[in-house]
Amino acid sequence: MELKPGMLARSKAGRDKDCIYVIRSVNDEYVYLADSLEEGTRRIKKKNRKHIQVIKKTGNVKCEAHGRIKHVKS
Repeated sequence: MELKPGMLARSKAGRDKDCIYVIRSVNDEYVYLADSLEEGTRRIKKKNRKHIQVIKKTGNVKCEAHGRIKHVKS
C-alpha cells in the first residue's frame, strides 16, 4: 500500500507501540508522523516504514480535549 500524508497509522514497535498517528510526510526510508490534529500542538516523530501499520478505515476518530488522537473505530 502506498503511504500518503493524511492517512492514519498505528505504531507497531517502540515505546509508542499501538499509538495512533497522522502521516505528515513520506520519503524512501522513513515516515514522519504527528500525534495531533491541531497545527500548534503537533509533535513530529520519525519512524521506519516497517514499524507502522496503516489504518485503512478511519471511521470515527475521537480526540482528547487538546487535539491528540485517542481512539479510532473501524
